[in-house]
Amino acid sequence: MPEPYIHGCDVSPPGEPQDVSELVSASGSWACGSIVTTPAEPGAFIRAYGGPSLASAGTRKEQLGFLPGGASEPAGPGTNAAGAAIFRYTTRCGELYGHTGNTPGYTLLAASTPDGARSLVFAVDTQVDKAVKARLPARLRTVHEDFACALPGDR
Repeated sequence: MPEPYIHGCDVSPPGEPQDVSELVSASGSWACGSIVTTPAEPGAFIRAYGGPSLASAGTRKEQLGFLPGGASEPAGPGTNAAGAAIFRYTTRCGELYGHTGNTPGYTLLAASTPDGARSLVFAVDTQVDKAVKARLPARLRTVHEDFACALPGDR
């Protein structure tokens, strides 16, 4: 793969972590943005996509027609609701719009404030989901929410 990219690992104790970066094609993975990029790129994208600047008013209205209880895998921080290719994460510090994803060796959260002014990108170089690592998703959601609360700016 072209540089730079995050090297994803399979972590299956008691074995040593193994680089799985080129095991699965990035073209068919939900978390493919975390593979062939740097954190700055999904940050810029999610500020535009989660904020009001990328889509028309009509598209934005459809995008933000959230259904309570919908969540990506792994679930994002706080209470999740599903919109059109975007999720609303209601945290103790406010709302974020974004998306998570995972694939072998990768897990990613990209989220922005609704105005698109601030964003966070949180990449983990291993797959985090309930089927693979049962207790890790809940711990990761707590860390995600702590990062969301640390975003600079007025809330």
